[in-house]
Amino acid sequence: GAAPAAGVPPDAAEPPPARHDELLVKWKGLAHVHCQWVPRAALEAEHSNKQRVQRWVRAHSSGEAVENTWDLDGDDAAAGAKDDELGYNADFNLVERIVASEAADEAPPRFLVKWRGLPYASCTWEGPRTLLEEQR
Repeated sequence: GAAPAAGVPPDAAEPPPARHDELLVKWKGLAHVHCQWVPRAALEAEHSNKQRVQRWVRAHSSGEAVENTWDLDGDDAAAGAKDDELGYNADFNLVERIVASEAADEAPPRFLVKWRGLPYASCTWEGPRTLLEEQR
């Protein structure tokens, strides 16, 4: 399931009126560049997500510190602070370096991306289109 993003980017802090019942979601296993606005009702359709969303909205609306519900896998995550505890950081959308690449005969190449401000445990495989779109 998906968990709401820890912080909301400055340009999305006040979603447009049409998004008043949407949450910005950072999908587990995907880079921050893939965050999406998702209707709350769609997230709450799955029981485990419903509880998570309600807990996040309740804490966020009361002004409490919001405990984030997704975690990073790997040893590097334990060595440093979890990126979601820091809230939104625009650097998380910037490529720090390409760690590796792979190419298949009939498929476009893929690149293992180290994102700025995140540990190596948060590297993700991305296609050239994602890299070109996000690095403009």
